Amino acid sequence: MIATWLAAENSGDKATPTQGYFWTILLLIAALALAAGVVIWIGRWARRTNTETASAGDELSHFRSLYERGELGREEYERIRARLGQRLRQELDLPAPGTEARPAPEAASPGSASGSPPADDERQPPAGGDAGR
Repeated sequence: MIATWLAAENSGDKATPTQGYFWTILLLIAALALAAGVVIWIGRWARRTNTETASAGDELSHFRSLYERGELGREEYERIRARLGQRLRQELDLPAPGTEARPAPEAASPGSASGSPPADDERQPPAGGDAGR
């Protein structure tokens, strides 16, 4: 600021110190605005790169490996697994456990009205595809 005022006095220009302060303050404000813009831009850039989070399945695999190495206790792992399980069901758009729609019981066929077990060709495989186990 002093340099601006001295330059105005030595130039023979009849500039007052107030005019020198005006330009100096304007230059400082512009520099601060530029610095603030840079800080905001860097903050947005950093936030944008951190939003790429792992899926719940990836996180569950990571925590399972920590549990297997002994870095997580059983209770802690079970709590994390329950939370990530909920998030994984949301990501995959699956119903919560225990709320699955159960098929309606089939109407009794004429041969099964007597209470005798159905013949082998009438039996349905278990739900879940575990017929070979």
